[in-house]
Amino acid sequence: MTSTYRYRHPSRVQNFLQFMHTFKLAIIIVIALLGAGYIAEANFVSSHGIQIRALQNDITQEQHDLEQLEIQVATSQSMNTLETRVQSLHMVTSERPVYISIPSGAVALR
Repeated sequence: MTSTYRYRHPSRVQNFLQFMHTFKLAIIIVIALLGAGYIAEANFVSSHGIQIRALQNDITQEQHDLEQLEIQVATSQSMNTLETRVQSLHMVTSERPVYISIPSGAVALR
């Protein structure tokens, strides 16, 4: 008994259909990869946006604290505050201050 089975080469239509099936599959894979990349990038940008907003809030708070400290320094250096502190330390004004003049030049020798 001889076999009547013969191998037939695929026709051009069958080759084209096989190519289209492979092409569709490749397009679907590329679209899926692009979609995953887009989602990953959007997540990355979003998380950094949140971090940037938190840092901007920190900067604003630090600027506010700096302004408050500058106000405190200005208040502490005002004449009224200094006069009050002098009185609270029981200091008195000197009637005749004595100034010492140091001659110019070397004061100590090695």
